[in-house]
Amino acid sequence: ATTEIYTLAVSPDGRLLAASIYRPAGHGHQTEDVGYAIAPDGRMAEAWRRPSDDRWSPEHSFAFRRGADELFGFVAAGAGGPQFVRARAAGGERVGSFPLADAGPAGWNVAYWALSPDGDRVAWLSDRGLYVRDVEGDADPRRLPADGGHRRGLAWSPDGRLVSYTTGTTVRLLDAGTLAEVRALDWNIGKPRAVAFAPDGLRAAVSGDGGRGWVTVFDLE
Repeated sequence: ATTEIYTLAVSPDGRLLAASIYRPAGHGHQTEDVGYAIAPDGRMAEAWRRPSDDRWSPEHSFAFRRGADELFGFVAAGAGGPQFVRARAAGGERVGSFPLADAGPAGWNVAYWALSPDGDRVAWLSDRGLYVRDVEGDADPRRLPADGGHRRGLAWSPDGRLVSYTTGTTVRLLDAGTLAEVRALDWNIGKPRAVAFAPDGLRAAVSGDGGRGWVTVFDLE
């Protein structure tokens, strides 16, 4: 049986790599979260390791929260059910979480999620719509109900003011605070699969699913 690296993330300063390792054990399996310190020459040394009952979703992974020395990710299965989790980057211990009250079995209806650039908010797509919530605190998420189209791709603008996702054949740009639509764009390139912003926030790109491998780059001004 093969040991799998289930998910991984690199800290913003490039000094720490965190991974979730899944390996068969007897008639079951064992999952461990592991942190590796990265030296200037690129060599890695194990910094911490802890057994985990959580099952990070391989489709969604986890990420480092910028400026918070924390990992943040979506746990599809584990104690407490489907939920977003915060954990210490230096040791992997959980420091906070919030459940997905409307998630389906094992939370698999959470199709995509993305942290805001400052690490303070998370957006996610499910079969019930688009959600935006503060990572900390108990405030309910803002929700834009599903529009009937198949939603794929999710990205924050670099300044955190816009959230973009694709639905049907359209790319939608929303105000991250109100979820009001700012722009809706369609280039007849098939069903958009992914969307991404340039670091300067002046352009964005979207990939199409029309069988020709098209990528469209567009100005946001």
